[in-house]
Amino acid sequence: MPQILERLILCATSRLAQSLRWQDDRARLAAGETRWPTLNTSTVAQWLAQLGEAALLRGEDDALLSRRVLDGFQEAMLWEAVIAESIPDYASSFFDVPGMAATALEANALMVVWGVVPFGGENEDETQAFLRWRRRFYERCNEQGLIEAVRWHEALLALIERGAARLPREVYFAGFDNITPQERRLKQILAGQGVHVDEWQFAANAPVTLSIRKLADTDSERRAVAQWAAEQLARNPATRLGIVVPNLGSARDGLETVLDAMLHPALLRPARAEVPRCYNFSLGKPLTHQPLVAVAFDVIEFATGSGEVEQSRIGELLRHPCWSASVSEADARARLEAVMRERLNATTTLARVLSFAQWFARGMDEAPLSLEGASGEFQEHGSRPAQPADCAKPAVWHEVGAEGEGGRKSCLRILLAHLVVIESTRHEWKKKTLPSQWAERFRHLLRHAGWPGERSLSSYEFQAREAFAGELDKLAALDGILGAIPAREAQRRLVQLCNTHIFQAEIVGDPQIQVVGMLEAGGMHFDALWVMGMTDDVWPPPPRPNPLLPAEQQRKVNAPNASAQVQLAFARSIHGRLLQSAPGINFSFAHVDGVTELRPSPLLVGLASGQAPNDTSSQPPPPSGGGDYSALWAKDVDDSIAPPVAEGEHVRGGTGLLRAQAICPAWAFYQYRLGAKALRQPVDGIDAAARGSIVHDALRVFWQATGASSRLRAMSDAERNAAIDKAACAALDGYDHVHRANPLPPVFRKLERERLQRLLGNWLAVELQREQPFSVISCEERVEVDIDGIVCNMQIDRIDRLDDGRRIVIDYKTGAVAGAAAWAAARITDPQLPTYAAIARHDQPPAAVAFGRVLLEDARFLGIGEADGLLPRVSGIDSGDARRVFSTEEFADWQAVLLHWRSSIEAIAHEVKAGVAPVRVENETDLRYCDVLPLLRLAERRTQWEAELKE
Repeated sequence: MPQILERLILCATSRLAQSLRWQDDRARLAAGETRWPTLNTSTVAQWLAQLGEAALLRGEDDALLSRRVLDGFQEAMLWEAVIAESIPDYASSFFDVPGMAATALEANALMVVWGVVPFGGENEDETQAFLRWRRRFYERCNEQGLIEAVRWHEALLALIERGAARLPREVYFAGFDNITPQERRLKQILAGQGVHVDEWQFAANAPVTLSIRKLADTDSERRAVAQWAAEQLARNPATRLGIVVPNLGSARDGLETVLDAMLHPALLRPARAEVPRCYNFSLGKPLTHQPLVAVAFDVIEFATGSGEVEQSRIGELLRHPCWSASVSEADARARLEAVMRERLNATTTLARVLSFAQWFARGMDEAPLSLEGASGEFQEHGSRPAQPADCAKPAVWHEVGAEGEGGRKSCLRILLAHLVVIESTRHEWKKKTLPSQWAERFRHLLRHAGWPGERSLSSYEFQAREAFAGELDKLAALDGILGAIPAREAQRRLVQLCNTHIFQAEIVGDPQIQVVGMLEAGGMHFDALWVMGMTDDVWPPPPRPNPLLPAEQQRKVNAPNASAQVQLAFARSIHGRLLQSAPGINFSFAHVDGVTELRPSPLLVGLASGQAPNDTSSQPPPPSGGGDYSALWAKDVDDSIAPPVAEGEHVRGGTGLLRAQAICPAWAFYQYRLGAKALRQPVDGIDAAARGSIVHDALRVFWQATGASSRLRAMSDAERNAAIDKAACAALDGYDHVHRANPLPPVFRKLERERLQRLLGNWLAVELQREQPFSVISCEERVEVDIDGIVCNMQIDRIDRLDDGRRIVIDYKTGAVAGAAAWAAARITDPQLPTYAAIARHDQPPAAVAFGRVLLEDARFLGIGEADGLLPRVSGIDSGDARRVFSTEEFADWQAVLLHWRSSIEAIAHEVKAGVAPVRVENETDLRYCDVLPLLRLAERRTQWEAELKE
């Protein structure tokens, strides 16, 4: 006869087991008790596992019980191995083996737990294939002494049935909405052993008040939930709230952002991510999403990779605080990445990055406070970096504190040593070996490559590191299943392990708001509850019968997901429990999600009839109190006015500052007064800006050598082509000199040279159309203009002088050009040429200003002048074409145009000086080159504008 122990409550979910313990603790505290035994709650799987371990410790002689039990991941890996054996090599790329393995695992559980008969009905070919896999799966289990969890549970039921287990006196089942045949059999066996078996009775609530809310869209629904929670907590900070989300996994991130913005606006900064919140999500995130673990995988991936890597990935590693000398070398690492973006291709190799970092560090040692200090010629010495002959040995890996040449420590000495470790490891890990050996090698690599960094770990990071160590142990347990595998395969399996590990850091205290999924909500009790996302495509969940077993047989036993009827009954059972979870319950659904129109769940039909009016507003009432969680934390600040320019303060930025102020004053303030600047995006080859600079340089070299239109016209075709080729080569040489860390490969250089020859030849054909002779008197002239204390440094591409002494100013453009129409506007958004003409040379203004659009198609001059004929296709102010833009009333003559330019530009400069800095944009396409676009927060402002329009 089994020994009788205490009462046990078996729960459908771990969350319910925890909730029942919390409820019991709170009730005993409220009753004035000071000591009490913890309520004994567990899931069926957890309790059976305890029985199995106890039986093995007692020496139970059972062939199945003594086998090693596969966890979910190990079982999936074994199914993958079995399925892969059955697929020919030529067809392996067409099959989703991991997906088929997951489906086979589920099908096996349906057969064992639900008694699904795999014969008859549809999918006969798929079923026969599955049965072959299953036979092989069992053979592998027998060979290696393994057993999957569902069969092990069957063996434990047999153990209980023969009286060989220690059982409690009473067993209660709580929260089971779709009890399995295995669980039903457990009840019968327990009762047969004299155990009192019953259903756990949840505390009854007072009459429930229900309401259904239809919100405009999913964003409105999230905001409504957050505002409801803020209002409830403002009224009673001790209240316990529940938020139930059917699709919690996909909705979590968006809801978490809104809850933070509403309930904890002061904690939105990343540095406050681990500060306790008043809410808690029951569902964590995959372990791979933890920053500490993600950077570990980056290090492992670089060490196991084939060589080519995106520079952006290296940049992320350099910026990460959980790797190498992230504190002591943070500034140098940031400078290194900034220069890498300018000098290295978007796709590079770790060896090249290491060589570049060594070159950069030498320059930083010479001039550590300046990026320009990284001087000297960068040379890549082969595919592998210079390193000690035995650098892969652990003894050398510890020598990250070694001093550089001359006894001086390098500013990047620790980073360089860790990069050497990773690069040398990549050349060592060539052979296949067992997963357990790979687990140890990964630990060894991370330890000697500077993970997890030099700063102290936070609580969340410490827990993530411990969880990652556990997943490495699980990788080591796959020897018998996977056998010897290459490094990349081991790394992929470790990623799979960490993806299946849903990480939830331990929380401090008992948060007032619990955000849970549908399955976890049953049996939990709250003071108020909101069930969101109640649309018919989510709840009831759609049927999803297993494709490897006959659907008819699955429907016959009412297996999970087998049919719409099964899903509806399942949903109704959970729905009934929800209605007992709180005295007041809100159900909500969104009308649209993006462009998809949504419909309410059929379980809401008639639910609130006669009990509460439907609320179809897009927003709930605002919070009525001023508690810690109310929206009153926010304070209105007028951010449209920046500090005015102080006396003696000079704001520099050239005409780019004036252009930014004219387009969006906040852009000018953030970028030019605060100094915010976007880092350059690396590209393979030459980006558009560099190509434009090369074209400018080539034209400068050509005209400095040619000098005048008379010389151009006197050239033969051969002479002109030779001059063009010489200018193109000079421009490319200049590019290679500036980018000597990453010069153009010969093939790229040849293509760029040919492109420049065609482009310049096409442009000079436009120059030959000019009627009036001219001389080029200046190329890239630099001018400094002081406009009421605002200093503008300008560079004018070219100034021509006609035979009659008049001058023409030309600015080359190799991209889109707005044309002269922008110069007639009240706010001039392209002020460079007007500034030069009306302010820098106001005493001797040019006769015309124009853009030279240097393109292969439709190359031409675009501008305006005091008379026709100064440049091809450039109208004088009195012509009909010009008057369609420059009206006679406002622009009587050329002097009026210059006066308008001067007054408009001075007004913009005065705005800068006064600190005018609102986010005011006429045309968002003008912001395509804005470095500080994220700071303008246009999306949020659009939402505010839309809300104001609705009001």
